[in-house]
Amino acid sequence: MLTLMNLRFSSLFFCAMVGCSDEQLCTAAGCTDGFTIHLVANEPLRDGSYEVAVTLDGVSVTCEHVIGGFARGPEPSCSSGRLRSTLSIHNGGAPPNPNAPNAILLDVASTPAVAVIEVRHDGTLIAQQTYNPTYQTISPNGPECGPVCDVAPLQTLSLTFD
Repeated sequence: MLTLMNLRFSSLFFCAMVGCSDEQLCTAAGCTDGFTIHLVANEPLRDGSYEVAVTLDGVSVTCEHVIGGFARGPEPSCSSGRLRSTLSIHNGGAPPNPNAPNAILLDVASTPAVAVIEVRHDGTLIAQQTYNPTYQTISPNGPECGPVCDVAPLQTLSLTFD
């Protein structure tokens, strides 16, 4: 049976063999500056072209997604510098057709003070919002280990069709 005295002796013996120190051991957990916005429709996204224009502190980035006339899974993402846009099936809402995307996920990999989002379907504006993100500094491995990132809470914006 392992007693407290044996446990202490075993720990000291282990440290003597492998070289323990008072230094903090760091993991490889990572993080990225920025925030995510879920653009969610209450139905599957309709066929056509979706233009997602995001202005980050005055600098515009645009991604386009095209949904064809047949049911299929989400298409590859659009990536442009500080922005990644992906079609997705949003689990928070139950779209009538589970194989058709009902959301556009935006990942912003920077820390703008102002982000303006505009979404157009075949040229018609279906969503527009201005965000002033509030960032929190996080250190997933502790402040001594890094990385240190500034992140803002997840946002949701409704896409509405006429």
